[in-house]
Amino acid sequence: MVALQACKKDNINASAVKNDSIVADSSATALMNTAAIPSTFIYKLINKKLGYNKHFNLDVNADGTPDYSFTTVLIMQNNKPYLYLIINPVSGTGNKLLIQKGQPNVFNSFYTYPLKSGSKVQPTTGYKTDWNSPGQKGVIVGSTSVGANKQYAGLWANQIDKYLGIKFYIKGKAHYGWVKLSHIGYKDEVALSELAYNNIAEMPILAAEK
Repeated sequence: MVALQACKKDNINASAVKNDSIVADSSATALMNTAAIPSTFIYKLINKKLGYNKHFNLDVNADGTPDYSFTTVLIMQNNKPYLYLIINPVSGTGNKLLIQKGQPNVFNSFYTYPLKSGSKVQPTTGYKTDWNSPGQKGVIVGSTSVGANKQYAGLWANQIDKYLGIKFYIKGKAHYGWVKLSHIGYKDEVALSELAYNNIAEMPILAAEK
């Protein structure tokens, strides 16, 4: 989405203006400067679903190189099958996820943290969150069946329209963004609907800002 900065009106004393050409040149310069301002936020629709045997890669900035991998893991825990819906930064990219602070879970993973609309995604983190370290997987949600009932693990269980903070790199510089997710419990799926990121390196973005 293109964010245009308002031009400040030139503070020119009317008595100093000798002819119309000065005013015209000033206006033209202002228009040229405004047109040169780059887009602050890049936004795009995703419309993908993550679930059992529904895996995909996400190329955030559409440069032809995947940034994140969305996949699932089915394992046995406590004599019960658990399905985990996972996001991994692609190896070697240095990309990161916003996770909940704490001890790692199964297979060196951490629960990813759902943000509310308006939360800031930035280099520093809060007392509950952190950026993951290399090799650490991000669990969106885990589930198992107990009789006719479902049990869920993770912070995204039954969360609708929340935001996952991401930190990824373009030409070696960090950019901050968000991915909008919703958990569809009865299908054991997570829907990814849209994303946005700040096109200016090292600058924050608000969840849902686009």
